[in-house]
Amino acid sequence: LHWGYGLLGLGNVLPLGSPTNVSLLAFDKQLLTHSSERNYTVLLPAFNSTWRAVLVWTDPPPAAGSRDVLVNDLDLLAIRHDSISTTVFGNHEFKRSPDRSNNVEVVSLSNSGANETWTISIQGRNV
Repeated sequence: LHWGYGLLGLGNVLPLGSPTNVSLLAFDKQLLTHSSERNYTVLLPAFNSTWRAVLVWTDPPPAAGSRDVLVNDLDLLAIRHDSISTTVFGNHEFKRSPDRSNNVEVVSLSNSGANETWTISIQGRNV
């Protein structure tokens, strides 16, 4: 395993085995400013396992004595486009509020029905 100034070769470090039906999309060094957002639309086929979206960023330490844990607060949301328009927040599968204290956010979806269109939204709450 090597490290440095490049992208990690996930195919070389994840034990996916062969053959595999794992799909991976990775976006690196995407600029996000205060109150802006980036949206990615995905079509998920029916599946019997868990599908995940993960958002990770490096955050500097807060000022001494600050109540805020994060200097840069980003939000990860997954929005299903159907008759009810379901929204799932990162790290809060059953809550309807964003995570305000972690720089790693995960949305997990299980047992999807037939083909579903989801928007993965990354929002800059405080950048």
